[in-house]
Amino acid sequence: MNLTRHISRSFCACTLMGLMVACAATSCQASDPGATASTAGAPPAWNPPPGAAKTAGDAAGKVVLLVNGEPIYEQDLSAGLPQDAFKETLDAARDIKLERLTGTLVMQQFLKSRKIEVAQREVEEDLADLKKNPPSAGCPCCRYKSLEEYMELNYITPVELAQMSRNHLGFQKYLESEWQKAYPTPQAKADLLKEKRPDLEKKYAKAYHIFFNVIQDPDATRDPDAVQKKKQTLADEAWKRLQRSETFEAVAKAVSEDKMSATEGGFLGYVTQGAFGKEFSEALFKMTPGTVSKPLASPWGWHIIRREPLTDEDLLAILKEDYIGDKAQTIVDAINNDARIERPGAAPQAATPRR
Repeated sequence: MNLTRHISRSFCACTLMGLMVACAATSCQASDPGATASTAGAPPAWNPPPGAAKTAGDAAGKVVLLVNGEPIYEQDLSAGLPQDAFKETLDAARDIKLERLTGTLVMQQFLKSRKIEVAQREVEEDLADLKKNPPSAGCPCCRYKSLEEYMELNYITPVELAQMSRNHLGFQKYLESEWQKAYPTPQAKADLLKEKRPDLEKKYAKAYHIFFNVIQDPDATRDPDAVQKKKQTLADEAWKRLQRSETFEAVAKAVSEDKMSATEGGFLGYVTQGAFGKEFSEALFKMTPGTVSKPLASPWGWHIIRREPLTDEDLLAILKEDYIGDKAQTIVDAINNDARIERPGAAPQAATPRR
């Protein structure tokens, strides 16, 4: 689904990796001790002998990778991996986890170099919220059944999850400070808003929906007509509830099958033209702000759409989110391109920029 979400925060795997993109840890670049020193202010390189361990004779403490001189240990890489899987599955899981651990460490180093601190209380609150609202299961409208399921399927230990949370919170603090430096006064923000308002009002709509998912219904392939009819009936019933003066937010929370937006009363965010396909987008952008549509079908299912007017606060939030998104990508690209990745004992290779 080509859904543009502003402001809403999802702790899904792709979101995390968007903030902590790692180099391809299994590529030839992963044995590149000659790469440029990191701009993240990482500590000097440490070059232990091959097979160095945290504790003498402890094979689990073997250094798998050095990231700007800091080690990733075998015991951390192995933790949470399926031990009874086929070799091909286990190798793929190791690759995924090593890449994530590399990206997490690079971000941790960056935040340390910028003296960004996150209190333990903040991490605990973030994890409590994550437990209450599990991450995305790979698309904008679905969630894992639980945080535990997300961790198990992505080979994430509690210690790793806490560090990912700390990185996320710390990076958000850093990006917030960069926004404030760029537009430090109310007047600076007002001038930016005045300049950008015409384009923003054409490009974005503040959207909510109540959604009934056809494409991911278990019976969609076997009996698509029956599924369409069932979902249309559910949408009609939700519409009748709205006509009986139930609030949109209450109905969305009760029946919407978009589990991500349902917790926010159906709020999708500030949506661009083309989101959710032609049918959804055309209907949304033809609506008068402050109105609610009748049930309509898209390639994904059935929607009841609500459009609200964009306030100055909304427009400024879009501008801020766009600024932060661009800044985040620039920083992540820089720290990953400059990261010095070494495999203990590997032969030196020429530096290759990471993309």
